[in-house]
Amino acid sequence: MTEHERITAWLSAKATDADREQFEADCAERCELGGVREREVREFRAALAHAAELWRFRSPSRTWRGKVGRAGWAAVHDGKAVAFLVTAMS
Repeated sequence: MTEHERITAWLSAKATDADREQFEADCAERCELGGVREREVREFRAALAHAAELWRFRSPSRTWRGKVGRAGWAAVHDGKAVAFLVTAMS
């Protein structure tokens, strides 16, 4: 299974207006760190411009207990994650 397929399986909810505000805050926080994180945000925003929807994703509970959990944002087109931005890891 590819990483994009995993993220697609973990999609939890289509972004609401409030979620979009959180997305902007997450992006701003990552950009303040500069370097690779800022580049990740730029690349994700570019993919999102071509995708249909912004979604949240979160890996299953067992992955968080196993210290491999991830959560964040996904750019979704035709029901599939085409790009993702990880904002939390266990």
